[in-house]
Amino acid sequence: MVQNAIFATKSKNHKYMYIVSSREFRANQRKYFDMAKNGEDIILKSRDCGSFRLIPVDKQDIVTNKSDLTERICQALREVKMIECGQLKAKTFDDLIDELSCCSDPTSERDMIELSEEK
Repeated sequence: MVQNAIFATKSKNHKYMYIVSSREFRANQRKYFDMAKNGEDIILKSRDCGSFRLIPVDKQDIVTNKSDLTERICQALREVKMIECGQLKAKTFDDLIDELSCCSDPTSERDMIELSEEK
């Protein structure tokens, strides 16, 4: 049983949502990280900062930083300009979907590896 936490029922399947103070979270971070990883809903409540939901990042989540995102957007804009100038062939919708489904994004994989190493 979790001490110093408020329990609230969650939906029809009778799971619980754990509402935890920032002090309790700081004292038992590992326990709450494990609970979130196992699918429990954890809400961190702070007097000064409000409430936050603790949700683990999984393989389908995209984690990137501002400079990587900016570079990717700039690259996409360069490709659009090349298509408009006839230097690059435009892709069909099906081509884009195929590219997304069969090719992995090396940036996301690198970020996921970095995230897993932090644990």
